[in-house]
Amino acid sequence: MCGLCLDSRNLYWQTTHAISELPLSRGGTATVLAGQLKSPTQIACDGTNVYWNDNMAWTVSAVPVEGGAPVQLATSSEQPTAIAVQSGEVFWGTMLGSLFTVPSIGGSPQQILVGNGTADIWSIWPTPALLLFADHTSGEVRTIPLSGNSWTTLGQSTGGGGELTANGQSVFWSCGENGGSLNEVPEAGGMSEVVETGQNGIIGVAMDDENVYWVNLFGGQVGKMSLTSGVTTTIASGRNGPCMIALSDTTVYWTEAGSGLVMAVPK
Repeated sequence: MCGLCLDSRNLYWQTTHAISELPLSRGGTATVLAGQLKSPTQIACDGTNVYWNDNMAWTVSAVPVEGGAPVQLATSSEQPTAIAVQSGEVFWGTMLGSLFTVPSIGGSPQQILVGNGTADIWSIWPTPALLLFADHTSGEVRTIPLSGNSWTTLGQSTGGGGELTANGQSVFWSCGENGGSLNEVPEAGGMSEVVETGQNGIIGVAMDDENVYWVNLFGGQVGKMSLTSGVTTTIASGRNGPCMIALSDTTVYWTEAGSGLVMAVPK
């Protein structure tokens, strides 16, 4: 269990072979939206559908949040990894470093970036004009126009690039290797900076207007850092393999690979 996302009403997560949802009010019961999947890798949601890629079936699919039959949107020509959705377009990356897009209602997939065969895209963050993406092999965070063409390197970590998040000003990304770090670079370009160290196993990251949050798989911690003061705080510890994280206005949610639980704590 790792993938996690939310919209204004529900929390969604993936298990080894299924996609489930739970009302954010916590007044309901978890519902399986899609089951008997081969190997869902990551999920994304937009209030209408939940999207996922499957790295064994090599497919990109969707299921309505209100329930219904899953729909296959595309067959990936390369093993898919990261996925994101924005403004009616679903984006996914591959283990060979390629980027693709397909309309969220289905249609013909388009290739944005042809991979070099060595890059491994672990996360994607769409902006109105660009795609930000993290390459696990090089540790680089890169940008590319939505129309494709060539990419530009924003920053690089000393180990593999993990998950990323952005707010229009800064980009934060995780690096779970070489001691583990949280890294920052201006979204417009500039010097990258290590802002938190000693996070061996850091994976998921998320951000709101005040803080950047992360989970540490091996350390069993959930942490946050103030965007203004840089002060870090541990908000949960002793957890069993926290791996992905999502935020509502009031709550931090995370999934745990070790326990199989979905957890929550007030911000």
